[in-house]
Amino acid sequence: MREFLGACPRSAANMSDRLRVPPNHPNSARDSSFSIVHSLHHRGEGVLVCSDHFISGKMPLDRDSSEFVPSISPRKRRIKKPQRNADFVPSVSRRDKKNKQCKTNGAPNKRKKLASHNPEATNNSSTTLLAGEDIEFEWPDLVDLSIQHRQLQDAYTELQAEVDALSARNARLKEDFHRVLPRFSYASVKGDDEQLLFLTGVRTPVFDWLVAQVADKIEVLPELTSRNHLTMVLMKLKLGLCDVDLAYRFGIRESSVTRMCQTWLPALAATLKPIVAWPSTQTVSTSRPGFFTGKFRRCRCIVDCPEFVVARIGEDKDKHESTVKYFASVTPAGAVSFLSSGYSSLTPERRIIKESGFVRLLDPQDDIMANRQIPIRDELASLQAALHIPDPNNGKQTQKGASGKRLCQVWTHVKKVIGWWKEFNMLQKVIQEPYADLLDEVLIVCAVLTNVNVSLAPKGGDQP
Repeated sequence: MREFLGACPRSAANMSDRLRVPPNHPNSARDSSFSIVHSLHHRGEGVLVCSDHFISGKMPLDRDSSEFVPSISPRKRRIKKPQRNADFVPSVSRRDKKNKQCKTNGAPNKRKKLASHNPEATNNSSTTLLAGEDIEFEWPDLVDLSIQHRQLQDAYTELQAEVDALSARNARLKEDFHRVLPRFSYASVKGDDEQLLFLTGVRTPVFDWLVAQVADKIEVLPELTSRNHLTMVLMKLKLGLCDVDLAYRFGIRESSVTRMCQTWLPALAATLKPIVAWPSTQTVSTSRPGFFTGKFRRCRCIVDCPEFVVARIGEDKDKHESTVKYFASVTPAGAVSFLSSGYSSLTPERRIIKESGFVRLLDPQDDIMANRQIPIRDELASLQAALHIPDPNNGKQTQKGASGKRLCQVWTHVKKVIGWWKEFNMLQKVIQEPYADLLDEVLIVCAVLTNVNVSLAPKGGDQP
């Protein structure tokens, strides 16, 4: 009987002749191998141990030699593959054909799978593998792999955080784009003077001049240009639009509209206030309409006391409406020449005129016109000036011909010039907070816009 250490025939009847698994410890493995050889020798049978289990290739005769006990794993032997001719075609067995057909059809090769798990199935193969045969495998450096894995994880975390940040920024930019993108802007009316005049009360040359005067002096929001800022403020004055409406038109928040107007109106008033100036007598005479003849030829200005309603929040947090009164004068040509500060409606007009300093601007023998009685006659008497109130009804009844027609022209013109502020819808409504506290600045800006526009007065003998 021929037996090999580490491999024995599958048909061995005695269980002790089958594969013995040695222990892991080197000394124990050596003792176990020696006992196996010793037991085989004492059985009295012919025992042969494969020479591959000895380092030198054969069993030494010296019992005390370290190579006397065969090794568990056989030494490696190089198998020289036979050289085949180039025209050699290996034959394909029936089993290989069947396995190939099963792979093509997608069916699993059960026989091969069972044979791979059953070590006894390899007994019929042409090559016998010894149990415990060493397989060369180079283990990678686990430390380097761990470091590389950790670096990749850190890089992935950083990239994921960067992707999340960019995604959030992209979503925020899209939201800001749709929110900030103005639905209306100066570009919508650029080049259309009539539409710009309707929305802002000024034409393109005046608008460009205003931008040049105040653009560098006022801070603007990054969402809008300085032209859009000015367009919004002028639309607030001209059309009387609420802040919510303007916010929707220009694509910004309501609070931004309020803050812009609170910033721009005082700055505009401070910059443009010198335009509301008292003209000289010669300037008034040159620009006076042609129908100001006769007793109206020395008319210096037309005066009025306009009143505006404001709403303020009181201590009880309820809105209370009140009236603010002003004293204003307009030249016969239609330019605002004087504007006082605001007073309470309970303040007498005589006191307003006296405290405003209007009388000190008059020259002797100047004529003042008004559409109603104003308590200023005593102050004018000391300057040998007079107050004229053209009465259209008396003019139509008592005066005929050219004199009556001229009186009607003057009366119509007076009503028109004293209503200059009525061109701005904001002043015709109840002025809410916070614009109630900016009413002085609002009136100054409206007066400047009136002065820089084309004169209200007709030239020569044309009718107003």
